[in-house]
Amino acid sequence: MPVDCPICSKPLIEGASACAVCGFPVALAPDARHLAEEPELAPTSSERGGRRASSILRPAIAARDPQAELCHRLAGEVRSQLALVRELGEDTSEGASDMRQAALTQADGRVSEALSLLRGTLARAQAKTRDLCARRLDELEHRQTVLTDDGVGADFSVAFGKIRERFDANDRTGAIDLLRSTESDLVRVESDWRGLKGLLGQIDQLRTAIKAAGKAIPEVESDVAQVRAMLGLSPVGVATLDSAAQTAARALMLLHEALPPLVEAELAEHAKILGAYPTDHPPSRRARALHGETARHLRRGRLTEATVSLRELREVLKSIPPPEPEPAPPATIVEPARTIPAVDDRPISAPPADAAPATLERLLHRARELAARVRSLPHDSEVAFEAAAEIRRATELLRSRKLDEAERTLTRLMMTLSAEPLVEG
Repeated sequence: MPVDCPICSKPLIEGASACAVCGFPVALAPDARHLAEEPELAPTSSERGGRRASSILRPAIAARDPQAELCHRLAGEVRSQLALVRELGEDTSEGASDMRQAALTQADGRVSEALSLLRGTLARAQAKTRDLCARRLDELEHRQTVLTDDGVGADFSVAFGKIRERFDANDRTGAIDLLRSTESDLVRVESDWRGLKGLLGQIDQLRTAIKAAGKAIPEVESDVAQVRAMLGLSPVGVATLDSAAQTAARALMLLHEALPPLVEAELAEHAKILGAYPTDHPPSRRARALHGETARHLRRGRLTEATVSLRELREVLKSIPPPEPEPAPPATIVEPARTIPAVDDRPISAPPADAAPATLERLLHRARELAARVRSLPHDSEVAFEAAAEIRRATELLRSRKLDEAERTLTRLMMTLSAEPLVEG
């Protein structure tokens, strides 16, 4: 097997069926080399062989045949165009096949036919390059429009115009190089905008929660307005987007500092409302679950999820009928009012005896129910650990007769447990 291709003088790959550069069949290489080395040996059939040898594109021989030289130049242009097509992401196997066919035709002595094949291949490659470049430009312009619709002042129209100018001037390589760099810049802007858009989405959710609590943070409103103003600049570059992202991150940090106390205060108010319902009250079950879910999100720092659950909790509470008044305690527990003489000799009514025993019994009953519920949780879960600590705290408060604090603790625990699925024993 010859070491170099007789057409383009490039090294032949062992085991390949054709030259990787020009596509000349490896099987014809020995004959081509023999004819090139001995052009004078041609008695009768040598005339045809001489013509075949002279058509092979070797530098020393091609110089003596203008058509072979033209084939060589056309083949180089075709390869350049196919490289551009590949760079634009299109398959070039058809063009490579046409080049192999042209090489075989030229090797067989039909140079005019090979020229025709190469001209057709070149025309098709140029048309495909033009179409692909126009398609990519349309796509980039559409992506720019999407950014503009989102409020981002992206403007690559100058670069788009230069790409078209270079293409019209037949500087296809320069046009595609500029197309590639412009697309890289656009991708960077799109990527930075996606990150900034996520920050703004979180900020909007937390701002809504702040406003629902009747509060406002002027610094946050100023930062958001500044971000929107920077996005409206045209053209928006990577540096502008970085600066806007830093401003948005500062606003988000302020919201994360201000919102938790407001959510905790609102949850405490909702806990008082839900505490008036029995633990087995079906209409309030969903509200308790949402209350516990909101509290759990808040403890774990997931403010966005906490505000979503809190908003749903507000809606559910609106649909729950007011609680029925609790029945009066037994008459034996409440002592009758006593008449105590006043300084001015007018009788006044003394308050009834301490009703703490009834409240204590009610809270103890609720604590026993919640303790049983805690025991049904998986022992290795984070909620079970937190709930056990709350039960111990409520028990200590009951022993100390701090009934109000104990009731708040048990109510908070009830909300937390309502959000957890019951494990069947």
